[in-house]
This record gives sequence, C-alpha cells and structure tokens, in this order.
Amino acid sequence: MLSAHAFAYLEPGALEVSFPQPPLGFRARERVALLGDLTSSFSARASRYLVDTVVGKNVFLAFDSEMRDSSGSLVAYVYLPDDGSCVNLTLIRSGLARVVPDANFQFRSEFEMYEQKAKEKRLGIWRESSSSLGGDALPAAPGGLCAVINE
Repeated sequence: MLSAHAFAYLEPGALEVSFPQPPLGFRARERVALLGDLTSSFSARASRYLVDTVVGKNVFLAFDSEMRDSSGSLVAYVYLPDDGSCVNLTLIRSGLARVVPDANFQFRSEFEMYEQKAKEKRLGIWRESSSSLGGDALPAAPGGLCAVINE
C-alpha cells in the first residue's frame, strides 16, 4: 500500500493525489481512477461522497495487476486510514457506482456480489426514481473484504 494525499476531485471516479516523496516511477502529483468503478454511472451522491470523505485527506492506494490505464492515470483501490474502508467498494455497495463491465481486476466477483445486493435493495442508482437519491447514510465497506485487499 502506498500513502498519498487526495487533494482534488477531478471528475466522476477520479482524484488527484500527491506524494511527499514519490516512489520511483511516480510523479509528485498523479491522477487516480478508482479501480473497478464505472465512472459513466457515477451518481451525484458518489461525487459528493468523494469530495466530502476523501478530498483533503491522507489515503492509502493499493494496486492490482495493472497500475496505470491507457491514459497513464494510476488505477487503484483507495482506502481511508481512519477505518480501513475501501472507497471503491463503499461506492459499489451503496449503489452509487457500477462495476466496470468486462474489466479484469482481482476483486471483481466481490464487487459484482455487492453490486447485485445494491440492485436488490434498490440503493442509489438502482432506485426507480432519481429524485429519491436523498441523504441516506453511506455504509462503510465491510472490513473483511478490505482486509483481503490490503494483503
């Protein structure tokens, strides 16, 4: 895991982070896309969650088999150090984002399982009416999965 400071929200599913002492192969500032989350289906609440919960905070980044996408952005799981929650999974589990179709990443089956549960519970983007995306509290991602991702 790599420590970084999330200092800007760029667009749905993308943050800008800084590294006080960037590791070899990293720039001092990097764009980070959330691994596994489909940005085209991000809800306004997902964007607000990232701004309110992640921007301005120190975070941990964990990488899958590919660290960068075709545009050169880092692609990572983003963790909050205070509770260890996986931001990517929290968004999926809360119905605020979708799993990227046809993408290959290590925890795809777990993400799809939580996406299916969000669909069944009609959470977030899975509700019939977009006007009902009110102020439901976001559940934290389950520690078990985050513990697995941390390894």
